[in-house]
Amino acid sequence: MKQLLLSIFILTSSACIAQSLGEDVYIRYYLGRSIQRTKLFDETGIGKFIAFRNIPSNWILEYQRTNALEDIQGLFGAVKPKFSLLSNKSFYLDFKGSSLGEMDFSFRGKVEFKKVTTELNVNGHWGNQRNDANQDNFLDIDLKKRIFFSNSWSVYLKNFTSINNIWFLGMETQGGQLNFNKATDFLTTNAYGNGLGVTHFVGESSNFIATRSKDMLLINFRVVDHTQKNYYGLQQYKGKEWSVDAKAQYSYRLENGFDLFQFGLNYRYQSIGESLDSLTLERKESFGGGYVGYETFFGKKFKLSTRVNVAYHNLAEWIFVPHLRFDATILKSLSATVFGGSGMRYANVLSENAQFLISNRSVNIKESLLPERAWYYGASINYGTWLRVLGLDFYSSLNLQVYHTIYQNKIILDLDSDAYAMSFHNLDGKAEKLSFELDAQIRLSKPQIGLNIDYRLDFINSTINNQYVREPLYSMHNLLLALDYRLIIRNTHILDFTTQFHWYGPQRLPNVAVKTLGTTAAYTIESTSVSRWDLKLNFPFYAWVKKRTKWRNFVFYVGIDNVLNEVQPLPFISGDEPFSQNFDGGLFWNSTVGRRYYGGFSYFF
Repeated sequence: MKQLLLSIFILTSSACIAQSLGEDVYIRYYLGRSIQRTKLFDETGIGKFIAFRNIPSNWILEYQRTNALEDIQGLFGAVKPKFSLLSNKSFYLDFKGSSLGEMDFSFRGKVEFKKVTTELNVNGHWGNQRNDANQDNFLDIDLKKRIFFSNSWSVYLKNFTSINNIWFLGMETQGGQLNFNKATDFLTTNAYGNGLGVTHFVGESSNFIATRSKDMLLINFRVVDHTQKNYYGLQQYKGKEWSVDAKAQYSYRLENGFDLFQFGLNYRYQSIGESLDSLTLERKESFGGGYVGYETFFGKKFKLSTRVNVAYHNLAEWIFVPHLRFDATILKSLSATVFGGSGMRYANVLSENAQFLISNRSVNIKESLLPERAWYYGASINYGTWLRVLGLDFYSSLNLQVYHTIYQNKIILDLDSDAYAMSFHNLDGKAEKLSFELDAQIRLSKPQIGLNIDYRLDFINSTINNQYVREPLYSMHNLLLALDYRLIIRNTHILDFTTQFHWYGPQRLPNVAVKTLGTTAAYTIESTSVSRWDLKLNFPFYAWVKKRTKWRNFVFYVGIDNVLNEVQPLPFISGDEPFSQNFDGGLFWNSTVGRRYYGGFSYFF
C-alpha cells in the first residue's frame, strides 16, 4: 500500500535471457520475477510484460509502485512510470551504441500553445550482431528490431482538463542457435530458433471536471489491442488481446476539508486468447460494478482511507474487494502506515511463464483454472530529514515495509514432478508471500553525492508436487547499491558519475537431474548467487562551453555494463541437441551477456 518512488525500473519476467541496450537492469536484477502478477498502468493482459520492459530507460524519471485501491486487482498492485519532464518548446535527442553491435535512438518533444499541450516520444532500437562469447553455439543476446511511439494531447480549461494518450510498440526478436536463419530454418530441425513478433496499441482518455472548488468528476476510457506471434523451435505461440475499460468517479469533499467521499462505476471487457500448437486457452471477461471510498483526517497527524469494490464478473460472479489504510504522522520526519485488503485476478499462464517454453517441455493444464484470490496486510515506516554533521548538510531517509500475502487460490506452475513438462493447476494446499523491504538514502548537498541502498527479503512458498516449498527461480535476497557523484571544480560542473551494484542470492532450481544423466553437466538444486556492477560517466558540454555555441546543448556519456563480466555457465541443457527431449533453455538465473561497453550523446534544443 505504501507508495514507493523509485528512480529505476521494475521488471517482470520474459523469454529473453539477456537485457538489450536501453533496458534498465534494475528490472531484472532487483525485482526479477517477483512482480509477475503486477499491473502495468491499468493493463492486466498478455501484452503488459513486453510493453513494460521495452519502455526506453532514458525516458523514465521514476516508477511509482503501489498496491492500488482502484479495482478488483487490488493487492497485486500497479506500476506507473513517470516520464522525465520536458519544458515548453523543448526537444531532446539521444543516440547510443554498444560494443555488441546495438544502436538505440530516442526523440522527445513538447509544445504548449495556449490551453493545449502536446508531447511526442519516439524510440528505435536495432541489434543485428551475432554474439557468442561463451561459444555454446547460441546467441548471447537476441537480434532485435523495435519501434516505440507515444503521443499525448492535453487540454486545460477553467474547470475542465482532458489528457489523451496513444501508445504503440512494434517489435521483432530472434534468438537461438548461432546459425539459425528464420528465412530458411523456421519450424524446421535445421537449427533451433526462438523469437517473437509484437504489435501493441493503447489509447486512453482521462477527463477531469471540477464541479465545485473541492469536488471532481473523472471520466476515463481506455482500449488495448495486442497481437503476438512467438516461436520456440518447432512450437508456435500466438496471442491476441483486446480490452476496453470505462470508469466514472465522483469525489466529494465536505466543507470541513477533512472528509472525502468517492463514488465510482467501472466496466471492463477483455478478450484474451493464447495458443501453443494444438493447446488453446481463451477467456472473455466482462465485469462491471462500482465502489465507494471514504477518507478522513483525525487532527493533523492521522488519516484513514477505506474503499470497497463490488462487481459482477461473468466468470467469477459476484466479487467483493475491500481495502483499508491508516496513516500516522508520528513526528515531523517520521510517519507510519498499516494496511490490508484483498484482490482477485485471472492468470495468463503461457505469457507469464514464456521463458520455460525455450525447451521441449509439454504443457499440461490439469484442470479448469480458477481466478487467483488473496488477502494481504502489512505496515511501513518512513523517515526523512535534513541533518548537519561535521559542517556537512545532507538528507537521509529510511523506508521499511513488511508485507504478507495469503492466497486462497493461486495458479501453481509445477516444474518438479516431471522434468519434461510444465503443469498448471489450482492451489492444493497453501501459498503465501512474506516480504521485507528496506530503502535507505543519504544525499549530501556539498559535495553533491548520493548513496542509495535497497534490500528485499522474500519468502515465496507454495505447495508444489505435494510439498510446501520455496517457489523455483525466485531469490530470497535482493540487494542494490547505487552511488552518484557530481564533480565540480572551481564552480564548473565537470562530470556526473553513477554506478550500481546488484546482488541476489541463490535460487531454487526445479528438478531436472534426469536431463543431465550421461552428460558432463552437473545438476544442482540451487543456482549460484549473482553479482552485477554497472557504471556510467556523463560529460555536460553545456557546463564546459561558456560561449553560446551549438556544443552547449550536448551531453556525451560512456559506460560499462557488467564490469565483473559475470555470466551464467551452461545456460542450455543438452544445447548440442536442441530438438531432443532433454533440451532445456528456460532455467536461467543470470545474464548470458558479458561485459558491454557503450557510448552516446544527448542533445537538447
